[in-house]
Amino acid sequence: MRFNEAGSTTPTVGFNFETVRYKNIDVNIWDTGGQDKIRDLWKHYYEEVDGVLYVVDSTDDQRIDEAKEALHRALRDINLQNAFLCVLANKRDLADKCMSVDDIKNRLQLSTFPENRKWALKEVSALEGTGLDSVLQWVAAQKKK
Repeated sequence: MRFNEAGSTTPTVGFNFETVRYKNIDVNIWDTGGQDKIRDLWKHYYEEVDGVLYVVDSTDDQRIDEAKEALHRALRDINLQNAFLCVLANKRDLADKCMSVDDIKNRLQLSTFPENRKWALKEVSALEGTGLDSVLQWVAAQKKK
């Protein structure tokens, strides 16, 4: 995202930080990875968070329920009670293998959040770099509010 070009992707090992500048707004991003053994450490990154970008694998219907549980557990934290949420349905370049956006929305139970929780579900491909501009536009709009 920082260099505005697609590149190779690898699973996150540990925690990575980068700042992305988009239309005069700096977005500080902590990539905390999703491995279950490090999820308990996520809470140490919740202070002063404006929003959560939550990436799910659109092709992995076997782990979407696990992703839902991790997402809802994180958003129950008091430090995230006012944070906006943008779910990135990744791997949309594999359209024939992807769950539908409606299925992802339903399986993650996004509609069950309180009305004051601002959220969006965006289709992306990290490999091709598609959809990321839409994500940054939405995030920038939320940060301006």
